[in-house]
Amino acid sequence: MNKYTFEGYQDMPDAMTFEEMSTAYHGLIDGVGQCDSECEELFDALLNAAFTYTDMRMRWMRFSLEQKASQDNIRTQMHNACIAAVTIIARYMHHQKKDIKWAEIVCGLSQEDILSGNMAYMNLHRKRIGDFMNYIGFVHAVNAR
Repeated sequence: MNKYTFEGYQDMPDAMTFEEMSTAYHGLIDGVGQCDSECEELFDALLNAAFTYTDMRMRWMRFSLEQKASQDNIRTQMHNACIAAVTIIARYMHHQKKDIKWAEIVCGLSQEDILSGNMAYMNLHRKRIGDFMNYIGFVHAVNAR
């Protein structure tokens, strides 16, 4: 049985530190708190994407090869939905004149690249975005006790 740790994750390429994830999340929720109801709806959509993706991601390492083969396209679609949710809320917050430094941390990109709408840029660091969405799932899971 494999025993995974956060330290093992940090040895992976393009891994984020816990502090980076926490800083980004606080920046996101602070910005959402200063926005309008439409921003809150976008944040809700981001949370739904994060929870769905995190559920799949948690089970992924336990799947058989057959299960992975049958679920791979679905997992990729979930991951793409996470990337889209981050991009959409970052662009909306920028339009509302809110700080999106959190998105730069998460995406590993400049603000200009994030706002360009070029998904090729966003896909450069798609694992970071997925990791951040898993962090959001973790934060909500431990607070649900």
